[in-house]
Amino acid sequence: MLKVIGFTLCCLFFTVSKAEHHWGYLHHNGPNLWCNIANKTCCGNAQSPIDIKGSIKQVSGRPVHFQGYTKKYDWTVQNNGHSIQIRINNTGELPTILGGPLKSNYTFSNVHFHFPSEHKLFSKLYDGEIHMVHFKTSAGNLDNALKLDDGIAVVGFLIKIQPGGHFLDRFMENILGGVLSKDATTMDYKDAVLQHLALVPRMTDKCYYSYHGSLTTPNCNEDVTWLFHRHPVFISKKTIDDLKAYIRTTDDNRDISLFPNNRPVLPQNGRLIQAFNCKLTAVY
Repeated sequence: MLKVIGFTLCCLFFTVSKAEHHWGYLHHNGPNLWCNIANKTCCGNAQSPIDIKGSIKQVSGRPVHFQGYTKKYDWTVQNNGHSIQIRINNTGELPTILGGPLKSNYTFSNVHFHFPSEHKLFSKLYDGEIHMVHFKTSAGNLDNALKLDDGIAVVGFLIKIQPGGHFLDRFMENILGGVLSKDATTMDYKDAVLQHLALVPRMTDKCYYSYHGSLTTPNCNEDVTWLFHRHPVFISKKTIDDLKAYIRTTDDNRDISLFPNNRPVLPQNGRLIQAFNCKLTAVY
């Protein structure tokens, strides 16, 4: 049992996953090949990520409301071979979002990470990116929601390197502290809240950008409403270096770092980008 920053890390599972993934981020299975080796949708006209710039429509609208995100839940953190992914184990009522361009409730599915960032903000590439994936509540689950044109809403946060200790550093230290072996793939947290990802303060930020796009990994479904917050969350360079060194995956029977795991930006193809309560030229 390891107790850090107010919550308990327990029940480490040191199961080994040696399955090879048919898509990835290397030259033989990377993003430029996904429409051939994964799904043809990955070559569609409404793909993500994009560079958030250019023709942006300013909108004065209500902020996105986050409900249930300060409650405690049981989480599983998993190295799924493509990212670090966090999901809730509890049954019953889960966190939801509503507001802004969303016309109905969306329920939390998972959080995962990309290093470096996938989206650019006014042509600036950041050090990382967090995706909070939600499915349309009326669909009942993620699989059903993926069949709808508006089935998915992803809240995005950019990550920026800054010296000093940050909430995101401490959260990642818990992951690294549990990965005593490079073969560790899952860990469980009891009674943890998303505040430990440093996201709760950012959820009250009224400025965000929105556009219609896709999942940034196969099957690249083009049914995503993106809600991208302007202000980044911070992490230290040491934490990113440690993640690259200790969070591993297997490709062609080779032990490699899980990172980088970012898809390059793709054409906007005339899609509307909306800026809710933002100054359009602000880059942080």
